[in-house]
Amino acid sequence: MEQLNTAGASGPNLISRLKQATSKLQTIATTLVHAKPESQAHPETHSSDAAEVASSAPQAVLVTNIKEVDEYAKRLNEAVSEFQAVCQQLEDPALLEMAQLVQELTDNQAKLIQAAAQTQKPAIPEFQKMLARIQASLESISNLKNSNRRSKLFNNFSAISEGVAAYGWVAIEKTPMGYITDMKESSQFYTNRVLKEFRESNPIQVEFVKKFLHIIEQLFLYVKMYHTTGLKFGYSRPLLTSDQAIEFINSSPENAHNVANNSSNSAGGPPPPPPPPPPPVFDDAPMNSDTSSSKPMTGGINALFSEINQGEGITKNLKKVDKNAPKPPPTSSQPLEPKPIGKYKNSLSTPSLPPKKELNGKRWAIENFVNEEISLEITDITQTVYIYNCTGCTISISNKLNNLSIDKCSKSGIIFDAVVSSCDLINSQSIKLQPNLAIPLINIDKSNGVQLFLNDSNKDSIEILTAKSSEINVCYTDHTSEDAYDYREFFVPEQMKTTVVDGKLITTVLEHNG
Repeated sequence: MEQLNTAGASGPNLISRLKQATSKLQTIATTLVHAKPESQAHPETHSSDAAEVASSAPQAVLVTNIKEVDEYAKRLNEAVSEFQAVCQQLEDPALLEMAQLVQELTDNQAKLIQAAAQTQKPAIPEFQKMLARIQASLESISNLKNSNRRSKLFNNFSAISEGVAAYGWVAIEKTPMGYITDMKESSQFYTNRVLKEFRESNPIQVEFVKKFLHIIEQLFLYVKMYHTTGLKFGYSRPLLTSDQAIEFINSSPENAHNVANNSSNSAGGPPPPPPPPPPPVFDDAPMNSDTSSSKPMTGGINALFSEINQGEGITKNLKKVDKNAPKPPPTSSQPLEPKPIGKYKNSLSTPSLPPKKELNGKRWAIENFVNEEISLEITDITQTVYIYNCTGCTISISNKLNNLSIDKCSKSGIIFDAVVSSCDLINSQSIKLQPNLAIPLINIDKSNGVQLFLNDSNKDSIEILTAKSSEINVCYTDHTSEDAYDYREFFVPEQMKTTVVDGKLITTVLEHNG
């Protein structure tokens, strides 16, 4: 009874205290609604707290193991290791250095494939940053080749430089396998020269050709298995941001499996939980009876229910849309997809180099000229001429030479007297060739828009070999015309017909009447 009386005596005090607590809670709730969020009022405090939470969060490994990267490493690392062993047997320090650059290129591409697997397809500027390491490796290989032009193994250097361009498949959409095949055939132009020179005398050189082409073949098989329509993005979790992917690609090997984070929002562990929301405020004001008003009520949950209760009148203020109106252009926040211009336009470009005209031993090199007229006099019949990367030039070569090679030139004309062995044209566009005297053979490989001007001294004895080329026209003087400078023009057929006869394939050229 005594305890009951005590409780009854304290009842009024307890009720009074509950009323005071309720009043304080209502005051705090009203203050939170009308005041600025605490994170804005005290940014220093919250940023420091978030930093403490982020630093205390466990650093997780964001890069996961995926079968695509494991398969790439299994195929390519083994092939490159065998290739390095063969280069070491050739005992050329520069060639061994180039083999090491091929290994570096392979490692950089493995990291790119890993980063792409955990990144949504980026915009063009971010993707160019992701390709920077691969492009730097390709430039290093090209520069090393150009610095060893006097080497007796220059064909080996050229074969590697042409072949490793196949690693640029990551920048090719829809047809990466066709691109790799083209780069392999470009490399075979030089590997065939290596075989022709060393097949009988140096079996290590034969092994060099096999091992290097094996690298490109393994690359082709890998792309065929996992990336038939181009490099795949965003199929592995957790996803990384573009900045994290770029940082991972540029990271050192010992840090390759951890992505450093510079902000609290991108910490390795899970982000800290957000602060609790402010308590809800219940408006006790009566609901407006005028539900047809076009102006929505302000304040809390009553405004929401007021708009819902309008019924059909809720749609009367919506803007009518004309179906025939043109669609607005994409905003700057919507990244545009890359649009390749021409075949393999997205492939990695080679660096520009200064023009050069010099004689190394018995080899003339004419390189990197633009819109120039160049004259060259041959003083020894054993000299050769190599013309590389010239655009819009007219090149005149006087006297007889041993061999003429034209590589990666465009919109240029070459006039020469006579050649002992052959004239080779490869990877060129819009070229005019004019031999003035005898020439036994002209090889045209992977070139388009070639015009060949012949005369009576060479048109009956010349042989023209073409491969993967188009728009090849042969012109020579028309003796039936009154004009001595009137030329007749014939095009080299490009269409072939293949039939099966007695179990064998018979291929013939479709005849065209010129």
